[in-house]
Amino acid sequence: LKLQFLYFIGGTHRQHRKMTHVVTPSKVQHEQPNEEDARDQLAALDACKAEILKVTGMKYDMQFTVVIGGATTTQPDTVKAIVENELEAIGKALNSFDAGSEVSVVNKLPVGGTHTVSDLFKKVFLEAEQVEASTKGLFSIQYANPGAYAVSSDSLVTKIKEGTLDFCGIAKGAAIQSTIDKLKATLPSATGIMVSWAGDVSVSGTHPNGGPWVVGVAEQDHDTPIIATLELRDGDSAATSGAQTHNDAHIYCPAKSAFLNKDTTDLKVITVSTPGGCALADALATAAFATSDKDSAKRFCMQQSNPVKAKARITQYVIADGDTGSLELSRSSCIGKEEPSLKKRRMDLHEKGGVVVVVGGGLAGLSAAIEAAKTGCKVTVLEKMEKVGGNSAKATSGINAWGTRTQGDAGVQDNEALFERDTHLSGVGGTTHPSLVRLLSTKAAEGVEWLTHEIGVPLTVLCQLGGAVRPRAHRVPSKPDGTPTPVGFTIINTMKSYIQKTHPEITFVTNAKVTSLISSEKTEVTGVRYTDTATDKECSIDNVQAVVLATGGYGYQCDTLKKHRPDLAKVPTTNGPWAQGDVFAMTQDLGVSLVDMDKVQVHPTGLVDPKNKDGMSKILGPEALRGSGGILLNAKGERFVNELDLRSVVTAGINEQGGTAYCVLNVEMQNLFGAPMLSFYEKKMGLFTRCADVAALAKHIGCDEAALKTTLGNYSESCKAGRCNATSKVFFPTKMCSEDTDFICAKVVPAVHYTMGGMEITASCEVQKKLEGGAVGGHVGIKRLFAAGECTGGVHGANRLGGNSLLECVVMGRTAGERAGTIDQKDHPGLSKEAWSPVTFREHRPDANVKYGKNSALLRFNLPGSLQPTGICLGEYVAIKGKFRGTSHVVSGFYSPVTRPYDLGCIDLLLRIDEKGGPNAKFFAELRPGDGLEMRSMGGLKLRKNEGAWFCENTGAGNIKKLNLIAGGTGVAPMIQVTRGASKDKGNLEGVKLLYAAETDSDLGLAAYVERLAVRHPGFFSYYFVLNHPPLGWTQGVNFIDLETTRTRLHPASPSTLSVICGPPIFEKIVKKYLTDLGHGESSIYCYSD
Repeated sequence: LKLQFLYFIGGTHRQHRKMTHVVTPSKVQHEQPNEEDARDQLAALDACKAEILKVTGMKYDMQFTVVIGGATTTQPDTVKAIVENELEAIGKALNSFDAGSEVSVVNKLPVGGTHTVSDLFKKVFLEAEQVEASTKGLFSIQYANPGAYAVSSDSLVTKIKEGTLDFCGIAKGAAIQSTIDKLKATLPSATGIMVSWAGDVSVSGTHPNGGPWVVGVAEQDHDTPIIATLELRDGDSAATSGAQTHNDAHIYCPAKSAFLNKDTTDLKVITVSTPGGCALADALATAAFATSDKDSAKRFCMQQSNPVKAKARITQYVIADGDTGSLELSRSSCIGKEEPSLKKRRMDLHEKGGVVVVVGGGLAGLSAAIEAAKTGCKVTVLEKMEKVGGNSAKATSGINAWGTRTQGDAGVQDNEALFERDTHLSGVGGTTHPSLVRLLSTKAAEGVEWLTHEIGVPLTVLCQLGGAVRPRAHRVPSKPDGTPTPVGFTIINTMKSYIQKTHPEITFVTNAKVTSLISSEKTEVTGVRYTDTATDKECSIDNVQAVVLATGGYGYQCDTLKKHRPDLAKVPTTNGPWAQGDVFAMTQDLGVSLVDMDKVQVHPTGLVDPKNKDGMSKILGPEALRGSGGILLNAKGERFVNELDLRSVVTAGINEQGGTAYCVLNVEMQNLFGAPMLSFYEKKMGLFTRCADVAALAKHIGCDEAALKTTLGNYSESCKAGRCNATSKVFFPTKMCSEDTDFICAKVVPAVHYTMGGMEITASCEVQKKLEGGAVGGHVGIKRLFAAGECTGGVHGANRLGGNSLLECVVMGRTAGERAGTIDQKDHPGLSKEAWSPVTFREHRPDANVKYGKNSALLRFNLPGSLQPTGICLGEYVAIKGKFRGTSHVVSGFYSPVTRPYDLGCIDLLLRIDEKGGPNAKFFAELRPGDGLEMRSMGGLKLRKNEGAWFCENTGAGNIKKLNLIAGGTGVAPMIQVTRGASKDKGNLEGVKLLYAAETDSDLGLAAYVERLAVRHPGFFSYYFVLNHPPLGWTQGVNFIDLETTRTRLHPASPSTLSVICGPPIFEKIVKKYLTDLGHGESSIYCYSD
């Protein structure tokens, strides 16, 4: 540590690698960019000299560089003076080689000695303690004797005489951070600031070119290659730690109780980036290096990159192995986020310039329009109102997400399981399709990141809403003067500005009410018809590439609502007049499948206007009223429900009290909610009444004052205890008691708020219609038709969680837009033998193994285009490869599809997910929607049909009339595919028999599909299961497939019979011998292992 600090003070010892200067945003974002790409990025800094101020200088024999955008009138000498003053201040406080510095004074204290610390010293000391705790001692500024010093209030106490305090490299990081802060305060007009000093760097705002800053990691000699690039966004920092080129020790390893140098560790250098400040980046890089070997360093970085577990997380890291020269580069991105290089390849495969029509201008529609435009399409947004926004612009609760930077910075430990459990639990009684909920969950953090970094919405405020066990609703902070910024309105306005500035290919047509869809044989959409309501002119758009429906719900007292929920016909609504359910009329002729149309959410707190008590339209009392601690009282002044329970539960509670309640907030709750926002509801809208004390509140409600005091007293005790036994409330954002004053109160009634039902879609947002008798899935997509937002169903079930609506609009809207924009591919088949094709993971199929086969899973992958066939023969298998998330470790394998060659847009693979699946099982189990992989077609069985007759290219067998399929374990996958393909277009084929062997019923993958195929094709397809360890009550085959089972359960030998075997090689060898013994010829038997 001291020698590393020598590098900070005098630069005597040089690190082997260093951070290069900060450069322009990367145009080609490869995981490991080549040197030419990175050099181009570096050179681009000089290309925008007119837009930036660049200042360089030396301090402590080390060069600093400052780049400022948007403040070019500032004098360089002014900036240089600020930088030198800040670096000097850090040296006076934390430079242990300066005998007069504060840290040197501390190191001379006797045991029990005290010192009044400066604010700067205290700040860095406490930050270092936090890192020491989070890294379990891997990093410590008290390396000689941890715990030798303690800081409380403004005093430092020496507890051990042998203690030595050394701030080492984090002093440099603290200096950089304080310089950034000082420059931001001095230059408020600056749009972006970068400060780099001796290899460490921090940034603020955006690069002068408009995107993120990009940092190159290079060898010490500037002429040697750049080995990696890192993206830095507003508030990010990067730092490097590593072995020197000499033998002196400088980093302490707790596990070895020794200092490390190039002879005691294989590591050469570690560079990390973090949103937590430059001092933290330096400390984390040092802690990672202190693990002393590459595998341990990688595990540490991966742990620190998990926002669920690490508050100040590592977002990117580079690890160089000194012994092997190998490089480990990882970007800790949101799960399900496709690797940039794979996405770029995928985006180069489709035709550009087509027309995508988006129906609806709410958040889902705008999200879809942006993503479709980014694929190279021309986009037309049809909005039936005079302006875009819809119900999205009225949203106030927030947008849910887990694993975000905002949660990480707030120390909120949320995760996928909690998010999805909350969503499924809230939706009990309706349809929460696991694939759609998983997509919503996986893409949540990426959606918030997209809104924040690309669109420009600062979602930095968290709130916990009803039904959620963690604070995960993201909002926009209030303005500096306290004026609230409603999240939905802000998102819509910011998105409109973003589109205007960056996407001229998006055209808005307002007052355009779509009346019908133009289709080909009701299976493929080719255009739309609409009415210009301003002129009553009938219009149409034909020959479109795709249509995205984002029309919203049916919550505004319309015929659709009355049809499915007549009991709500006279219930007030918070919806705007646009929520009429038009989409169901325009898609009726296409046979679109609908789900959960009777599931309508009634929000518990529609605010009653004292001037219009019986009005049907209500202003929504936002979830945040209760999320800030507001309580609900009945007419007797009694609490009756957990205010933070599900909306459905709170609504039911109010209805039990006669259909009305009173929402009450004290001063603390008002401040948490936001006084300016309350002022809007109270003074501008006249919806709240102020009550000076409990007596006035009781009078306003019309209840007994003593009863109200008892209620508030009991609630006060519950706040102290952390639990209300009467209502099971356990989260109390604020407290309330009977001595409080200055209450604010509003009368509330339940009001129709959201419609959970709608069109059925896939996890690629393809609109579905039912396929009667289908053995796999039971639905088929309507070509070129996508949907997103409240007009769809199957996500929220019987009751939507607050905050999930805006999230659904962003996630499903973006998904629909991209799939619509990439639908027309340059190469029609999705896979080939000549090259690897980029694919994305879509879903674990939840309906595949509901009865048997728990040890396997059916995984669906999206081909680049939703109308692409795979291009492989019936029976062929594929190769697949991908990287473990957060590493460069590649996994690969060979698998047989279940989908048929002519199925469009996706490919299904059956895979083992238990320990017998080998090392790949963990990889496939961890795949999430959007993860990128590569796939190519290989060999295997090749069955084709020519003029009604089936033949096998592999064996030469022709005029096949009967098929025997013998499968072991996951070898059933090609058998399912062959059976599905053959049964759909039988030709001369007379029958298929399947003999399927496994160890246990948990190994019978896709057994449910097998049973459905038999039901759908009686007399043509039959099956027989054989289990080595059958469960109780088993009635089919036991032990192993033997000669007798082969003879009695399969078609007998004949010139027109083909037998196909797939399973472990020993299994195939044994079964082939049985068939040979029964007279089946060599040309009539095909084994996959051959």
